[in-house]
Amino acid sequence: MADKYLAEDDLDLLYNTTKRIPICLCIDTSGSMSTKIEVGGERVKKIDKVIQGLKEFFTSLKEDNFLMDAAEVCILGYSNEPYLVRPFKTIDEGADEDVALTPKGKGDMGKAVFEALRLLEERKEQYKNAGRDYYQPCLVIISDGHSTGDQGHEKTLKEAQTKALQMEKDKKLTTVGVFMGESWDEDQKAQKQLNGFAEKNPPRPVGCAELPKYFRFLSRSIATSVQSGGSYIFDFNDWENF
Repeated sequence: MADKYLAEDDLDLLYNTTKRIPICLCIDTSGSMSTKIEVGGERVKKIDKVIQGLKEFFTSLKEDNFLMDAAEVCILGYSNEPYLVRPFKTIDEGADEDVALTPKGKGDMGKAVFEALRLLEERKEQYKNAGRDYYQPCLVIISDGHSTGDQGHEKTLKEAQTKALQMEKDKKLTTVGVFMGESWDEDQKAQKQLNGFAEKNPPRPVGCAELPKYFRFLSRSIATSVQSGGSYIFDFNDWENF
């Protein structure tokens, strides 16, 4: 299974000497993501707003001369099982490809996060083998509700939270949670689950209509954090004026 997730072509690691920023976007594609919501007077599927947001993210990275060569974006979708959508590669290697996300089944967040952490660890080893420096990895979890799955999924979720928190404590990972559902204040279970993955950056409720804006904000925040020499801190104090 591991070989399936290796980057298609790592020649870029040899020729592009820029210090890398590995970013894994772990995206909920459970059946509820096909639900239509009203945005700007139109009825659109939640997943379509995610895809639109991803395009904004790619565009924002491409407009930054440093991030275009440094940021390696991996996209992992998850329903009953996690599945690779985009292997780690820079925007310069592929900025305009279609992102295929198909909503179906349940959304096992714990299993998906475990796979995302494995992919990030694997990519770090590839950097080391190629003699390439890298910044602290960043994991972004995007969900429209709380985790669901087969029997035992809650145990897996807790184990994934424990691992992510330890990696954060060891300064090996920054995790950001994004809730794009309609009931953040009422869904205490979703709050507890997303809060359980990170202490440094609390999860953020972001309405579907604001997802494109969020992805641009994410790109800017990563660039600012790297330039300041610190780990990624996503400060939403200026969110309204962004």
